[in-house]
Formats: sequence, C-alpha cells, structure tokens
Amino acid sequence: RCTLAAVEALAAANTFADADGVKVKVDIDVVICSREEVPLHIADADVAVPLMTRLDASIIAQSTRLRLVLQFGVGLEGVDEAACTAKGIMLARIPSEKTGT
Repeated sequence: RCTLAAVEALAAANTFADADGVKVKVDIDVVICSREEVPLHIADADVAVPLMTRLDASIIAQSTRLRLVLQFGVGLEGVDEAACTAKGIMLARIPSEKTGT
C-alpha cells in the first residue's frame, strides 16, 4: 500500500535505480489540490492519482504531459477512458483496502 507519506518520501529522495540498476536523479513534485483546482494543475502533471475526483474529457484535454492515471478503488468509472486512450494516456487502478480488492 502506497500512502501519501510514502510518495512524498520518494519525492524527497529523488534518486532511483533504473532497469539496469543505474542510479538516476529525478525531480518529483507532489501536488495536493482540491477538485476545483485539478484543471489548473493537470497540464503540468505526468501522473495523476485522483481521489474522489472525476477526470472527464474536458479535464484530460487540458493535460499536455499526462502519461498515466492511477484511479483508487474497484472501477475506472471516475476517469474518461476514451479520452485517455485518445491521448495515449495509460489508465490503471490502485486497489483499496475499503473496496475488498
């Protein structure tokens, strides 16, 4: 289970091993925003992890760098799958302990 604290710790470490075990420095910014602020931040995001927030086609259309959307829970109904597919954005889910998955 990946918590926000774990994500922030990874962002602070900013050094990871690539597939060959070579250490690589990366910059990770974790942005926590309200539902209303998502359209303001989505353009600069490489990965989105919406929590209780819908990502419809109009929001996804504003993304310029987005490559992955990770949706919490059982289904993917909170994210416009067709809009993601059209922009080449991968869509996956993160099982949640409250969903029984």
